[in-house]
Amino acid sequence: MITSTGNARVKQLVTWQKKRKARDEEGVYIVEGIRMYREAPRAQVREVYVSEQFYSRYGEELGLSAWGRQMEILSDHVFSHVSDTKTPQGILLVMEQRSCEICEMLDLDAQGRKPLLMVLDNLQDLNVTDVFYKGKLVDRNAPIRVKTCGRALKHTVHLDKVKAEQFVLPIGKKKTHVIGINPSQITTEDLAVSLQPAANYVPTDGYSKVAAVERHHNTGKIGVAVAKGYGIRNGAVASSVSHDSHNIIVIGDNDRDMALAVDEIIRTQGGYTVVENGEVFETLPLPIMGLMSDAGFESVNETLGRMIKKAHEMGVPADIEPFITLSFLALPVIPTLRITPRGLCLLTAKGPEILQE
Repeated sequence: MITSTGNARVKQLVTWQKKRKARDEEGVYIVEGIRMYREAPRAQVREVYVSEQFYSRYGEELGLSAWGRQMEILSDHVFSHVSDTKTPQGILLVMEQRSCEICEMLDLDAQGRKPLLMVLDNLQDLNVTDVFYKGKLVDRNAPIRVKTCGRALKHTVHLDKVKAEQFVLPIGKKKTHVIGINPSQITTEDLAVSLQPAANYVPTDGYSKVAAVERHHNTGKIGVAVAKGYGIRNGAVASSVSHDSHNIIVIGDNDRDMALAVDEIIRTQGGYTVVENGEVFETLPLPIMGLMSDAGFESVNETLGRMIKKAHEMGVPADIEPFITLSFLALPVIPTLRITPRGLCLLTAKGPEILQE
């Protein structure tokens, strides 16, 4: 057992931990932890180091003695000295680096298939520089071809047109449950707000009206509630991407534009839309299950960029992504308050609970 931090092997381990150049020159890398030990390819293991306490507890269970001279026990304080983690688990492996020529990587795999290979410029940013498909380098300048989706996965919005009257929300209680939208988050808050009694709530002062419209079986169910934090003015935003049931969700500051936005989603059989002052500004059709498009990335990205920009111009804060944020407002398993076609849903310790307003 090694008990001194001045030991030559200990010094070598510390050098390898701190200096990548030293690891590369020796052709090694280091992994730590019991999971990594169990998953490490045995043929690549050069040395195994364990703490005294770890060996006493797991040595027999893991069969560590079978490593023979490849394994070394370190006193607990020495192992802490060489470990690269704040809370060492007690086992560290020196592994041999593998290297191979690109031609070897493009050979057939065990099933006789050519591999799909992506080349990255680094492991931090994960920028893809090249792609090899079926053993051949993909031409980055080649035109992108998107296969058209068949009818079987389209026409999934089964819903009659809606009317503004279907978004009426009476206010009668002293306190109203309001969905508080958190910036840059998918969680929400359950805000208890005193709103003026009204036969139909009209959003003001940064509040919005939000609704979830059932779109799979044309049941006519629509849940309507008040939200704070989205900030849209003089219009509405709607989406058929609405986790996890993917009904239509719409948010706005007036019933007319909310109804128009939902009708636009019905017309395109799914998608995103932005409505302003009684007119559709732009719509991104997502006709595949109401979730995806076969129009191609470039077209979809350009349209989405214009719509996001417009939504922010209409008052949606910069730290709120208009469509992603909206898509999660109906997911009842995420804290805290959500809107569903059955009404407001509060996530409690016992699970989701529909609130009776």
